Amino acid sequence: MNSSISNSKKIPKAFLAAFLLFLVTVIAGVFYLIKTDTLPAPIFTGRVSMDEKIRFLRMHYPINADVVTIGSSSALNNISSQVFFDDPAVGKRYLNFSSWGLTMESTLRHWKIFDQIHDSKILIIGISFFDFNKSDDDPINGTDIRRYIQGRPTLLYYLKYHASGFSRRIWSTAKRRRTNDFLGSLKYDEGGGVLLDVPEENVRKHYWQDELTETRFQPGSYEALDQLLADLREKGKIGVIVQSPVKGSSSVKEKRFFFLKHHWDKVDAIAKKHGMYFYNMYNIFESDDQLFPDDMHVNHEGANMFTLQLFQRMKEDKIFQRVNMLAQKRGF
Repeated sequence: MNSSISNSKKIPKAFLAAFLLFLVTVIAGVFYLIKTDTLPAPIFTGRVSMDEKIRFLRMHYPINADVVTIGSSSALNNISSQVFFDDPAVGKRYLNFSSWGLTMESTLRHWKIFDQIHDSKILIIGISFFDFNKSDDDPINGTDIRRYIQGRPTLLYYLKYHASGFSRRIWSTAKRRRTNDFLGSLKYDEGGGVLLDVPEENVRKHYWQDELTETRFQPGSYEALDQLLADLREKGKIGVIVQSPVKGSSSVKEKRFFFLKHHWDKVDAIAKKHGMYFYNMYNIFESDDQLFPDDMHVNHEGANMFTLQLFQRMKEDKIFQRVNMLAQKRGF
């Protein structure tokens, strides 16, 4: 009898010791991941690029940017923050909120969240051919994302937003954050962009012409763009839509791609409807394919050249002066 009682007392003690050892191991592991900057962001969206961008916004909160870029990877990789930083018209008041794979519909959903925690003046909407697909239904909790960005304790969000892929992200996050020599890089510059320096041997041998068809351009995408610009106009902000450069852009002149003119005409009509701007810069590197690590993304040099031309067009159209006039009219 006494032996049974003694054994029953030892079991809880052994359990407690094991639990404490497990807890210490977990804490040590989390501390290591934080210390080495390899702890992935909570899985808010299931998209590693957007989840990491949400984490980036938290690290830079409160956000103080007059000019914001949003869009898919063509906006993330092709627009250089430094060009905006170097000009006194903007300086450090610039932020790139783009991430991989956003369609126009998902761009609108994420913008509605971001706009509630930050009041920008100019929104640069980077587009590519493949941003006008029908968006997957990726439900997101805007309230949780806003609170996380604004500095609420992180443990709750790691407990609430987790998935089987989280452990795999741990091993890939370190590389993504530290190097920009591959297309999966998440090595953000100070403004949230990711400029690429992909070596020639790693250049992706792929051609956009093989995947582009007229059916890719969905009515809902144009409706989302229209709604986004209407929202900007209502709030006294300016939208600048810019078509990113394309490798082998001379192919656009082929008869089978004539539908792209119709696409661009629709984008331009939506922009003009709301008094906004559309810059079609698809062919600015028509003879410089060496600037592209793949069909839709340029390298570091190309991003600086592209952004300088974009910035020059914005200045020629006196967009920065117009922002100030709109602000005065609205009593800002």
